[in-house]
Amino acid sequence: MTPASNPITFWRRWNDWQYCIIIALVVGAAFSIGCNYAFMTDWDDAAFVVNNQRLAWTWENLHDYFTHPFMELYTPIPMVSLMFDHVLFGLNHIGYHLHSLLLHTACAILFFGILRKLSLNRPLATLGALLWALSPQKVESVIWIAERKDVDCGLFAFASFFAFQCALDERRPRHRWILLIATGILGVLSIWSKPASFALPGIFIVFAILKASRPSQSSQSRLVVFYPLVFLLPGIWTSMHFTHTGIGHLEKLWAIPFHNLFWYPLSALYPWHLNPIHVPIRAWREIWDVVVAGVLIAGLLLFLARWRKIPWRTIICSALIIGGTIVPVLGLLRYTDYTHCDRYNYCVSAVVWAAILPLLARLPWRHPWILPGGLALLAGIFFVRTWCYLPYWETPDAFTAYIFQQPGVPNRKAYQQGITSTLRSHNPALLAVIRERLRTAPPPEGIYSDPPEEALADLLDAHLAFANGNDTSAYEAYARIDRKSIELNNNYFITSILKQIKLQDQWQLAKNRGDHEAAAYYLRQLEELSEYHASQNNASLLGE
Repeated sequence: MTPASNPITFWRRWNDWQYCIIIALVVGAAFSIGCNYAFMTDWDDAAFVVNNQRLAWTWENLHDYFTHPFMELYTPIPMVSLMFDHVLFGLNHIGYHLHSLLLHTACAILFFGILRKLSLNRPLATLGALLWALSPQKVESVIWIAERKDVDCGLFAFASFFAFQCALDERRPRHRWILLIATGILGVLSIWSKPASFALPGIFIVFAILKASRPSQSSQSRLVVFYPLVFLLPGIWTSMHFTHTGIGHLEKLWAIPFHNLFWYPLSALYPWHLNPIHVPIRAWREIWDVVVAGVLIAGLLLFLARWRKIPWRTIICSALIIGGTIVPVLGLLRYTDYTHCDRYNYCVSAVVWAAILPLLARLPWRHPWILPGGLALLAGIFFVRTWCYLPYWETPDAFTAYIFQQPGVPNRKAYQQGITSTLRSHNPALLAVIRERLRTAPPPEGIYSDPPEEALADLLDAHLAFANGNDTSAYEAYARIDRKSIELNNNYFITSILKQIKLQDQWQLAKNRGDHEAAAYYLRQLEELSEYHASQNNASLLGE
């Protein structure tokens, strides 16, 4: 990264704001069709919004979010953001989507400001902001309301880093102190939005070292870097304490961090593979293409940097900043799983572009239009890919169908959520696709701890037979399930939506056969299951 000499007053120039308006219009146009999409109720939106009884704006709810993890993560800022939406919009999904889109647009404008402070001219800074914001990987963070965490985390992380850039350039002590305090506070808000940004203190230190290479700013850069840590280190400790997050260990394979180390920067430059539920890494042989490609690209960039006589200090600091941003997604921390997901690239991709664009700007292009023209073409490709990827997020069924169209073995969450979503929407065609994938590519880690996959496969076969009008086959399949359940002391079967579907099918089958006694029995079972769920929900609310 190349430090900038532009003062903070660049924001007051109309030309910069003109480019910001262009960024806002293009980003809004790219994601606008997603604002009318309903909540992804079978993919966490129900837990975060639709069925969340703690979105009312009360002191008790605020206290709870700031003193307890939610869904195993300490993310009080996104939860407060969703509380704000709930007050304004109730359960109108359009308001939530508009809020997320506005936050994402603000992130793009802040990233434009960061690139301008890195001495990029306005057109290149604009294209860099659009390349980051229009990447189809951002669909997951912007359209999926449950991932408001990413957008909030990015907004405050970008604002914190921009304030730190301004503090290093500011020569008036009083203004510098204000900027440094803002840096610390915004950094804490980012970490409390999602712990993916907990590397901010290290990034600030390395960037200050980079700035200190200028004699006029050397003593100042060494001094100011310590002030934001007064806020950031306690903020990180709070996040780790309430989330019970710490340094973990890879239980299966050390190939995962090597894979993710190269996957995130490469997919930031061009996201050739889009899948919100990624195939887990299970063997070393699965990572060599990514590692080799990453090494080649890194070698090429190093060659270009040395060719343009960029100092080793700048190269090493840039590499450290990229590496520090990737640390949370290597799979070495307990707060996230060991597989890669698009949403975790929200901040990483910005750092990658911020490191590479200044290098590209220093290359001796034969014609001045080649670089901006190439970047504009890539931004256009990103726009089209985002526009084409968005419809897969319109409904849970479209989302599930997209996941099971991808190559490889879907992980257990894909099967769990996909089966639940498809059963709830009564989509036998999609359920048949999932059942076929279950036959040919079951996840090695299993789907449910109880029942075994055999029971789940039997249930899907029985329900598909019923959905296709084959009552005889469905009746016989459900009878086999009940016999096995009795043989295994009722440890063979299922709870929640799966058991409900089974009882509903059996009730309808009994009615179709004219067996009123059996129909009454299954109807009582359904009523008892509904009463049990209601009592569990009430007990959960009282416990909270």
